[in-house]
Amino acid sequence: MERDKTIFICIVALLFMVLATAIPPERYSGPGDRFIPTNGEFKEILRSFNATSLWNCTPKALVVVECRAHTDSEVNGTLSFFESLPHNNIVLYAGDGGSFNVIPTNETEFEKQLPGNCDITDHKETRVVFSREEQEKLRRELQAFKELESVIQDPEERAVIHNKTVDLTVTLEYALGLRSKGKPCNITLVTVNIDYPKPESNVPFMALLWTGAGISALAGAILSRRMDKKLVFGALMALSIIFVGTYVHDSWVQWNSEKAVSIIEALNESNATIKDASNFAVLYVTLDGPEKARKLAGLLKEFNVSVRVSWDGPKTLRLDGILPLGELETFKNASRGVGSLFIHNNSPTYEEFIRKYELENKIIEEHLNEVSPESREVLREVIRENQQTIKNLRLAMYDRAQLIILVSLPYTASPEAYHDLSSKLAFVGVFLGLGCILTSITGDERNR
Repeated sequence: MERDKTIFICIVALLFMVLATAIPPERYSGPGDRFIPTNGEFKEILRSFNATSLWNCTPKALVVVECRAHTDSEVNGTLSFFESLPHNNIVLYAGDGGSFNVIPTNETEFEKQLPGNCDITDHKETRVVFSREEQEKLRRELQAFKELESVIQDPEERAVIHNKTVDLTVTLEYALGLRSKGKPCNITLVTVNIDYPKPESNVPFMALLWTGAGISALAGAILSRRMDKKLVFGALMALSIIFVGTYVHDSWVQWNSEKAVSIIEALNESNATIKDASNFAVLYVTLDGPEKARKLAGLLKEFNVSVRVSWDGPKTLRLDGILPLGELETFKNASRGVGSLFIHNNSPTYEEFIRKYELENKIIEEHLNEVSPESREVLREVIRENQQTIKNLRLAMYDRAQLIILVSLPYTASPEAYHDLSSKLAFVGVFLGLGCILTSITGDERNR
């Protein structure tokens, strides 16, 4: 009777382990793959601008559209709208989605007829737009610097002013639309991002099956009277504890991480001022629980630092703020219990800009009386602007530091990693279990 019970229990435990390994890491029931090749209208529009691809065509405007599609019907309805427009290759992958480009033939109607599960998230002109006043100001400055260049005899000073004249000429061409980056194409290019639902993890089911294996092994260890069988069942229990323990630990870490992330995201102040600075203070923080998040929040509150919070990848939060330069050393000492702080100084670059503006002002002042009254007034305004720029650069060097906080979430195993762990543990379990079953059978035959 003992043999029948223990062999049956061992088979049940092994069956749980094999089933846990047979389950795929993830399950997915959303839309499948889609492929629609580039249509002729899209190619024809590019050819009309002598462009072979989007790489050598600069649109007048760029638009981003985000769409969500959780079922096949939603995907089909979304694609039926965009297929009717000039489009390049549409490639969508199950569990991920994809991106493609379309060119709306009627922008007003395009926005009105956009599917309900799609939203325009970004719209920007590719050409920098200058007002008439700005264009006129650039013309006056260019004329004044050309006149200044003509009266300067020193070759070095003349070269400095000539470079300024060249820069102003290029800027004015951009302002007048006479120059653009790449070949200009009079189109609005829409990038469509279609997001599919992500696959769901099967790890909880694996953990449930491994729990069943552990309970079966415990029952076998209690019912068995032979020490070798007790050891085998004890080993099977240990394998179950390894898997279930890892899952419970990761679940606890994930739960703590979510609480900690909510504390960090509550620090976000979208209107926080982020100013240019030559000093960078980068604080690296590993978020191992809510307590670390509260320490970080307390540190920022202590130094009265407002931050903008954003995601810098799936496992990293980024906080940007400004810290008074005089408090940088104190902040470094106070942050030791929170993370590791590294300081970088980019002052040489700022000093180079200051020298450039100071030299430009010096040359202008030396030759100010040699130009016409109209140019003289324009150049005096340039001197004032340069002085303000120099003041701002010095403030960026000596008044503040840019604070960047990178918060890393703790590592938790992926579903694929759990599946790999389950396979390895099940291999060991089956090896031990089959040995136990064969030993029981041969032992009973020998006794008989």
